[in-house]
Amino acid sequence: NTWLRFIIFRMYFDYVDFTSKNMEIYVPDFHNIYSNNKITFNEKLKGKKIFLKTHLTYEKTPVFDSSKVILILRNPIDVLASIVNYYRIRELEIDEVVNEFSNLHTLIRIKEKLNFPSWSEHLNSWLNSNTDLLIINYNHLIDDFEFNLKKIFNFLNFKIDNKKITKIKEETNFTNLSKLEIYEKKNNISGFFNISVSDKKINFMNKGKIGNYSKVFNNEQVKKLEKSFGDLIDKY
Repeated sequence: NTWLRFIIFRMYFDYVDFTSKNMEIYVPDFHNIYSNNKITFNEKLKGKKIFLKTHLTYEKTPVFDSSKVILILRNPIDVLASIVNYYRIRELEIDEVVNEFSNLHTLIRIKEKLNFPSWSEHLNSWLNSNTDLLIINYNHLIDDFEFNLKKIFNFLNFKIDNKKITKIKEETNFTNLSKLEIYEKKNNISGFFNISVSDKKINFMNKGKIGNYSKVFNNEQVKKLEKSFGDLIDKY
């Protein structure tokens, strides 16, 4: 999700400094700018194309004029491995967390705190939304970045520019975003990375790999998760 925001940020706004603060301004988080049935945009977005990130379902996203939707889809088992890192879930809790995620496709703590939908609720909601929808598979984006970036360019009617694609690839790769996070945290620079992770010991840019869950969960836990999500994992 964050990776896609940085990609779109560089597609449209490559004339401003590459910082997480600017990414937040130019590709804003819907949850940060919406309140009291009103969306408040930064002055810098006047006259610009507007891109919003949300974790909500289509039904729960307050109506705004959206012409296109990009759904970034990641293997739910890798999603859970990322959640374990982000919330610093202890090893002795993991078995319980796996059971919960297998049964609910979310964690109760996330549902209660943030009121976000489950992984499958989110997917099915947008699939059935009748919006102009592009699904970008996270694994495919890692495996063949340029091909999938061109899919995004075409979907957004953005002229294919190979030099720009190369620049986006260099600026938004995992290593570069990790360095940006480390630099901004070390220098206490205001921006997405300092807002999103209050605990300086946690890196938001964690692993960025496919199949990292095999280092987090044992075989039995993986089988339980695969059984729960199997059809969807096979489909995508």
